[in-house]
Amino acid sequence: MAEVVEMSSVDREKLEGKIGEAIGLEMAAQKAVKELTSKGLLPDQRLIKHKMEGMKRSQ
Repeated sequence: MAEVVEMSSVDREKLEGKIGEAIGLEMAAQKAVKELTSKGLLPDQRLIKHKMEGMKRSQ
């Protein structure tokens, strides 16, 4: 069971700021991937997955 921890308002604001920053970065990354994909600048995702699986097996 999860433990409930009290947070100060300053800590809560810092945490909310970090979460907002992470969400903003994720949105920017998704936008960049869409833009690069639309321009044909990203390789096929299946090819990337295949290469990643090959790298995992060689370890």
